Amino acid sequence: MLHQGPGGEVVHHVEGTIDPIRDIETIQTELILADLQTVEGALSKAERAAKSREPESVARFEALKKVLPVLQAEKPARAVEITDAEQARQLKSLGLITAKRVLYMCNVDEDDIAGTSAGVQRVRQLAKREGAEVVPLCARLEAELAELAGPEKQEMLASMGIDEPALAKLAHGVYRLLGLQSFYTAGPKEVRAWTVPIGATARRPRA
Repeated sequence: MLHQGPGGEVVHHVEGTIDPIRDIETIQTELILADLQTVEGALSKAERAAKSREPESVARFEALKKVLPVLQAEKPARAVEITDAEQARQLKSLGLITAKRVLYMCNVDEDDIAGTSAGVQRVRQLAKREGAEVVPLCARLEAELAELAGPEKQEMLASMGIDEPALAKLAHGVYRLLGLQSFYTAGPKEVRAWTVPIGATARRPRA
């Protein structure tokens, strides 16, 4: 089956058909195998280090033992349940790819900017189960918008019935996924945006 790339060129899918869920599962399997190799390689070293009874070494070994069967069951590392703070910190330090949160980007046609097609809806359902985010975008349209500025860009957006480019929606999706917000400070020299966790407060400076 064929689909269009960002420049409008015809692209042949390597599987011959377009199935986003199949593609997601294929990529996830490859990432899980990569993480499994990392964990298996670190496990014996962590076991030896844990014999020292140092809290960090013990926590690292315990975290590895918990994530190993999850990966062996072909599940991502983010599915592991760890309540111990130090074990969670040690697991994070491993940098496992499948421990990271996921945002799916769906390349859609110009007549489906909102992503209402059956394929995108299947991805939305998967994302809902996983606690992930979905951002539909038309790569061809985004490429055209990138070449415009000012009134021309706004005119094209208005003609398509959208309020902002998909790249902005992507940024919003990433912020939601990571639980972040922007905090602005203004002064005589500059206005600056700070990225902080949602709910964070600014401490009032002393008088």
